Amino acid sequence: MSIHSLLAPDIICTARDGKFLEINPACIQILGYSPAEMMDMGFTDLIHPDDLSATQSAAAVLYEGKTLRHFVNRYRHKKGHYVPLEWSAVLHPESDTMYCIARNMSHEQAVRDAQILQQRNIDALINNSFDLIWSVDTEMRFTVANNAVFDRTLASYGFRPKVGDKAVHAKLPREVQKHWKTLYGRALSGESFVIETRGPEVETENFVVFETYMRPIMVGDKVHGVVCMARDITAKKKLETALFEESKRLNEAQHVAKIGSWHYDLLTGKLEWSGAMYPIFGLDPKTTKITPETFYAFIHPDDLPEFKRLQQLSITKGKDKDFTHRIVLPDGTEKYIHQIGRSNYDKKRKLISLSGTMQDVTRETLLHKALTAANERFNAVARTAEEAIYDWDILADCLHWEPAYYTMFGGAPGKKTMNIKQWAEKVHPNDAAATTENLYKTLENKRKKEWKYAYRYKKTDGSYAFINEYGHIFRDKTGKAVRMVGCLSDVTETTEMRRQLEISEKKYRDIFEMNPYPMWVYDLETLRFMAVNKAAVKHYGYRHKEFLDMTIADIRPSTEKAKLLEAVERVRRGERLYHAGRYVHRKKNGEIIQVEIRSNPIVYGGRAADLVVAIDITEELSRIQLI
Repeated sequence: MSIHSLLAPDIICTARDGKFLEINPACIQILGYSPAEMMDMGFTDLIHPDDLSATQSAAAVLYEGKTLRHFVNRYRHKKGHYVPLEWSAVLHPESDTMYCIARNMSHEQAVRDAQILQQRNIDALINNSFDLIWSVDTEMRFTVANNAVFDRTLASYGFRPKVGDKAVHAKLPREVQKHWKTLYGRALSGESFVIETRGPEVETENFVVFETYMRPIMVGDKVHGVVCMARDITAKKKLETALFEESKRLNEAQHVAKIGSWHYDLLTGKLEWSGAMYPIFGLDPKTTKITPETFYAFIHPDDLPEFKRLQQLSITKGKDKDFTHRIVLPDGTEKYIHQIGRSNYDKKRKLISLSGTMQDVTRETLLHKALTAANERFNAVARTAEEAIYDWDILADCLHWEPAYYTMFGGAPGKKTMNIKQWAEKVHPNDAAATTENLYKTLENKRKKEWKYAYRYKKTDGSYAFINEYGHIFRDKTGKAVRMVGCLSDVTETTEMRRQLEISEKKYRDIFEMNPYPMWVYDLETLRFMAVNKAAVKHYGYRHKEFLDMTIADIRPSTEKAKLLEAVERVRRGERLYHAGRYVHRKKNGEIIQVEIRSNPIVYGGRAADLVVAIDITEELSRIQLI
């Protein structure tokens, strides 16, 4: 092997009959194996299993007399990971020897992966924006656009374009085409600008206003396209329009919102109230003269010291105040008042007055107190409940557990959150796929408001609990699931009891079917056969289906029916939990037999019934008579 080969950074090798003949030391740096180790292996021993077929096909190309170039497969490194190699090779036909060069593509692969990841991140970024973001080329065709662009086009004009389509689409109204063609033309000429544009809102038949930014894409001094962003400023425009009208209605709004304003002149000691203040205090402005002392008299005794302290800070240090306190009306009614005060200064920075607003927040405060109390009750219930209560923020993928979760499944209650992937990892492997699929299908169905499912869930000790989960789904205005609150109930004991019951029932069914004596179950109300065993079918001669169409009176002579009904009535009245007696029965062939009956009342199929064992004692009685 030449000096050049020995020093080359790429793997240079020869191979024949599936074995390396020679290989340069670069294999140590690239694959971790020495040349001697490589030559002890087969040519395909280190190839990734998924690449083996393609590699064999590439080798076949060499045997067709062609040169192999830029073929990439993966070789296993001595440390276990796989290294992408780009191969160039030629076959020497006389010696049947392959001459190969393999270049390490790890860096290029990492760069490509990073580029793909970066592009995905960019796509995710623009597609999660509420703004419309897109670009067009010099032919005014979409080159990039987020979902918001196409969704808005669909909502406004009834069709959904795609990348590559003309941005000035033929399906747009003519005036819209003309408008956008002019805008794109300006940007393609090199102009950057911001403009307000309008689009129809199909659902409301109004217009949506966008603040649209358009900037040419420059490469050197040449324009290659236009990048655009449009932000919905409809609400902003409506607000601007409404501000003027709002100022007209301010006085009326103060009364409606229970907000009043006040002004206290420190130089004169005069306190002034706006008209909206008097209804808050239940006073008539025509007959009431307001002074600081009058106002103080309304403040709840427990809140007055703090109020005066804050007022003094405003006077001495000029500090604004934001304070909620109670007032007591003459009839004893208590109200909560939110007061904001501001200090006012003259040109020499001398404090001359205090002014501010008061708002009646009684309703809001009481609601807040009620909500706080409700939350405290909920937390108390959550702490004592036997169910694991959770709150899943779907958008943030944050699953919060109440302490009972750790009581049920183990673990330290200090860490109270997990994501949905961590939850899914705890679901039994045999249940995981079906459980998560059902969950996400339910979340995607905008009409679904709850999710119920049963599955097995892993405890910290490695065992699995049988779980019944119920979750209530909260959705936004579009129907998208944003939150789910629910609980996990451990039904392991119930499930095990049900399993044991099923085993027990099977055991008793087997005893019933395999009993050598005729047995049956009949309905205490209708007297119809509900179940019969094989011995009864064989002994009485009726087929199983025939039995189920009959009553127990059908296997008795008419002379025995009164005795039968009397016995049944005793069972119905609950006089006997166990009954034994001797009766006369008739088989299908008409043969009369003497039987000893033993019975117990049971519940079968949700019906009151009687379980009967019939022992034929006809022959035994005949022998006794002969004696």
